[in-house]
Parts: sequence; structure tokens; C-alpha cells
Amino acid sequence: MLNAPSQSEPIVYVSGEFVPQSQARISVLDHAVLYGDGIFETACARNGRIFKLDAHLDRGFRSMAAIALTPPVDRETMRALIVEAVRRNGLADAYIKWSVTRGSNGRPLMDPTGWVANRIILGQPDSNRAAAARTAQGRQLKTVRGRRPPEREPDPARRG
Repeated sequence: MLNAPSQSEPIVYVSGEFVPQSQARISVLDHAVLYGDGIFETACARNGRIFKLDAHLDRGFRSMAAIALTPPVDRETMRALIVEAVRRNGLADAYIKWSVTRGSNGRPLMDPTGWVANRIILGQPDSNRAAAARTAQGRQLKTVRGRRPPEREPDPARRG
């Protein structure tokens, strides 16, 4: 997964291509901008391995299905693009954010005719907020108890 690129600027994937971050653009008519319409996932890589990438892909594709957003690529292509974004930035430890937006059809309307979904994939150096000495001693973890309904129960957001 690793290559040590010589660029000083992160490479991102947007609108179907890898570009330097400063050149990344999406349309102001993209439904993510106009309506917050899309999904996102956040993952991390440690020592050159993306943590639970399959679980993140599963959740991302479930999220697209939940909002009736047709995936712009299949699961394996999305996986390859995420891995490539991390590789192109030469990151062993990375913060990874990927989004799929409804995209744009060139009009600021909710009319779905001609929408072209958009993908945005960022692989950035992980910002370890703890000092190395503290990390070596271990970190404290706090958990919050929360009840999730079992998967066999109907989605409470659906009515009817």
C-alpha cells in the first residue's frame, strides 16, 4: 500500500480522478452542497493497513441504499480507489474520509433526472494528538452505554 511520493500536497480523488488537493472541485449544484445529500465514512490506517475497511464499505453501501442513492461504482472498485488514495499519499498511518454525493444534473432542483453521483476520497496523515511518551504508556478509553435495536427489528425511521 505504501509508496513514498515526493509531492508536497495531498492527492485526493474527486469527480472521477486523482488530483492535487488544491485542484479538487465539485459543482456548486452538487446535491451535497445544496441539500447535504450524500453519505460519508471515516476510517484510519495503521502500519499500512486500513482498519476494518470491509466493515466501512458495508456500512457505506447500506447508507447509500437507505437514501436510495445508486452507488456510482461497485464495492471492489470503491475499495481499490480508497486503497489507491492512501497509497498515492504514501501513508502508513492515515485519516481516510470518503463520501458519495447525489451529484448534480446541472440544475438546482430536486428533479432526479440525469443526476451523476460524485465520489470524494481523502487520505491524509493521521494527526496523533497524544505525545509519544504518553502513547507508549497506553491510552485511557471511555465508553458510553447505548442500546441499539437488534438487526431483526424494523428500522424505526421507516413508517408504515
